[in-house]
Amino acid sequence: MPVLTGSGKGFACAVLLVATLSGCASGATSGPQSLAPHHTPPTASIAVPTAGPGTPPLLAGQATQLAAATSVVKRYYSVLNNLHDDMNAEGWSAIFTPKCPCQIQARSVRYARSRGERYIDRVHVLKYTPSVDGPGVADVLVLFNAAKGGMVGPNNQTLSYAAPAQRVHRDFLLVHVEGRWLIARITAV
Repeated sequence: MPVLTGSGKGFACAVLLVATLSGCASGATSGPQSLAPHHTPPTASIAVPTAGPGTPPLLAGQATQLAAATSVVKRYYSVLNNLHDDMNAEGWSAIFTPKCPCQIQARSVRYARSRGERYIDRVHVLKYTPSVDGPGVADVLVLFNAAKGGMVGPNNQTLSYAAPAQRVHRDFLLVHVEGRWLIARITAV
C-alpha cells in the first residue's frame, strides 16, 4: 500500500498519483504502482503477431500500423520515465484522445508542476505485444517492472510513495484518428 503524506491539494494530487497508476479504466491491479517516467530499455521486445494455422495473414500495412500504435505507447512510457526532469503534461495530453480518462494524468502533472512538485517513478518495459482489434483499433499489452516511485515537493520532501512492483501488465486501447494513433484507454490487467 502506498504511503501518502501531506495535506490539502498536494495530498489530493498524491492520491491521484496512486489512482492513475492503476490505469485510466477499471481493471484488476497487481498492487500499487506509481507514475513513472518513460524509458524503453534496449532489452524491451516487441512481439508482432504473425499468421498461424487457421489465422488470416496480417493485411498489407497492418504490421506498419501495429508498429505505429506501439510507438505511441513507447512515447507514453518515455514521457512517464522523464517526469523527474520534465513534468511534460502537454506531451502526455497530446497522445490521448480528448475523452480518454487518462487525460486526468496530464492534468495531474500540470497541477503538480505548478506547485514545484515532480513524480519520481520509473518503469522498465519488458515487452510490448500489439494486436489489431478491427479497422482503426489496436491494443498494445505491456509488461513492465516498476521501481519505487511517488512524488516529491520543491524541497525534495516525500509527498507520496509507491512500492516497487514486478511483472505488471497494462493494456492500451488505441484508435486511429485523423492519420495518427491515440490512446483511448489504459486498463490494468
